Amino acid sequence: MSNGETPLGGQYDPDELEELESQAERRGTGRGLVIGLLIAAAVAIAAIVFVLMNPLGQGAPADNTVPVTTLPQATEVAVPETLIVTATPVPTVTVTETATAEPSQPAEGAAVQVSLSRVYWVPDQSVISAAALVSTTDPGGTCTLVLKNGPETFAATATATAPTSADTDASSCIVNLRDPAIKAGDWSAVMQYEGPAGSGSSEPMTVTVS
Repeated sequence: MSNGETPLGGQYDPDELEELESQAERRGTGRGLVIGLLIAAAVAIAAIVFVLMNPLGQGAPADNTVPVTTLPQATEVAVPETLIVTATPVPTVTVTETATAEPSQPAEGAAVQVSLSRVYWVPDQSVISAAALVSTTDPGGTCTLVLKNGPETFAATATATAPTSADTDASSCIVNLRDPAIKAGDWSAVMQYEGPAGSGSSEPMTVTVS
């Protein structure tokens, strides 16, 4: 299209065309300004609606938190002494087996000293009574009084008596001999002992039977 022609084939004035273009430009600028104002107004309206829907000026929402009451501190409760159980250790018992000692046997050939202290005739009882000391404190010995006159022999026995005092280191023998066959005359009396510590005989002593 040549200069000076309109799209319809008509002629136009260049100055007039320039004026038309200037007017069109001003109209476009005006339309842009109007659109900007419309957008700003829309934003302002949206802001107002938001404020109305969620007003910032209202007070903070009420605190629905239930206050927690401070619990009292636990206090120590004294336990009565009667409720305190104390374990008592059980003592250990040690059992020791002790072998039972066998009864001592008299040593073969061991001699026990026997001392005849008295021997006499008791007429009203027709008894010959004798007493002797034995050099042992072991209980259980046997004392035998032997009475001789020629071929005739009489004897009687009794159990030796252990000492009852710690100061005494000898047992005693007391033997009473009674026999209607004993005739008057002088008789030889001997005390014999036999027990755990050994055996022995006293020296003879004369007793007169009347």
